[in-house]
Amino acid sequence: MFDIFLTEDIRKLMRNKSIVFLGDSNVRALYKDFLCLLRSSQFILDRTLKTKMENSVFGDKLVFHGEKTNARCYREEREASIDSTHLSFFFLTKVYDDYVKEVLKKITVKSNPDVIIVNSCLWDITRWGCDGVKHFKENLNFLMKEFKLLFPDCLIIWITTYPIACELKGGFLVKELQFLKYSLRFHVVEANHYARKVVVENGFDVLDTHYHLHMQIHRRCNDGIHWLPKAVRYTTNLVLRHISLSWNVALPHRYESASVDENLLASGDITNPEIVKAEEADMIQICSEELASPSESKENVVKTTNEQDKTKEKNSVPLHKLPRKKEGIHNHMAKNNKKARYKRIHQWKQHIIDHPIAASSSTVPRVWNHPMFNPNVQPYSTSSHFAHQDLPPNNNRVSYPSSDFNFPRFNFLVNRRSNVRGQSYFQNYSVPYVFPSVVPGQPLHPNFNFANDEIPPNFHF
Repeated sequence: MFDIFLTEDIRKLMRNKSIVFLGDSNVRALYKDFLCLLRSSQFILDRTLKTKMENSVFGDKLVFHGEKTNARCYREEREASIDSTHLSFFFLTKVYDDYVKEVLKKITVKSNPDVIIVNSCLWDITRWGCDGVKHFKENLNFLMKEFKLLFPDCLIIWITTYPIACELKGGFLVKELQFLKYSLRFHVVEANHYARKVVVENGFDVLDTHYHLHMQIHRRCNDGIHWLPKAVRYTTNLVLRHISLSWNVALPHRYESASVDENLLASGDITNPEIVKAEEADMIQICSEELASPSESKENVVKTTNEQDKTKEKNSVPLHKLPRKKEGIHNHMAKNNKKARYKRIHQWKQHIIDHPIAASSSTVPRVWNHPMFNPNVQPYSTSSHFAHQDLPPNNNRVSYPSSDFNFPRFNFLVNRRSNVRGQSYFQNYSVPYVFPSVVPGQPLHPNFNFANDEIPPNFHF
């Protein structure tokens, strides 16, 4: 449960305090919302959260900046002082490196901070090569050690990375890394789990904003990374509540569900008559069950179990009558694939059995010089199942002995059969164009023996 803080509440809580924000653009949005809340209790504008590297926002100043780019060398440092409250922000693309060392030295030289709010994850695991995750784990441990040495009395709060969407359009995700957008949200969950473990082991606080913003997905921006002003203010209230509880400061108690406190007080009040009546009723029910005979209790248990089983059988749906919504995706796709396979087999059969004109009008593509799709090849019902349509019929064909050399022509002579599954296939046995016995070293001259018939125009040798 979060609490609602107004301008007067945050000024009382942060009077004469120094807060440091370390992180990426989401941490920068949190820094800007702190400044907005210190000025007034209104929500921050969305365009103010989107802009970066401006000279001033809510009275702060841009101390240092680099090039306005999406590269890893992006730098932005900001400072502000509002009503004896000092705030500073440092943009990080890596959780710990030489630049972070310089930043920590600047913080210790200028002032000893009271609160440090830090987060760094998305840039670490995406923009620093294939070993980015490995370096992120090592650098996080180094950062915790530096915090122990430099800020032993400071309240350090690690904010977990916000939940991201599947379709990302952020600046850190360049075109070369678009393949990461589908799995990055799961990597963020693993990184948050590891970071929480390391931070807690070193004695610092963790605020699980990833958990709290899971129910605020409708307040996320279209880029899938940043958040709208209401979600940012929700995070700001969570941080302020965490700081108040850490410093034993009374909360403003402005959350909408005020009945929570009443229920807590009522549950702890021993003299409350409603609680006494409820406890007495429970004790009477327990005593009556104990006084009952064991045989009766067993019979009652058996009856209740039988009745429950009958109701389950009535309400349950048989496996073979599952509705389409409850059917698994794998079973659904298997059915579709089976139907498509039967359709393909039927189409291939029709090309052999039906007339070639009907076969040529089918949706199945034609392959050049393939017997199935050659319109000149027609089914020929003879004893040998030969189909020879490119040449005119010739009854005076000369037969040669089996020792003669046979030259195959696949697009003229076909034997059609069917296999076990019902699919048609083709097999060539012999052809009408044969050679006599061949003498070694003598060039081959085919003996066509057309017997006064002309060579067909579509014949190619």
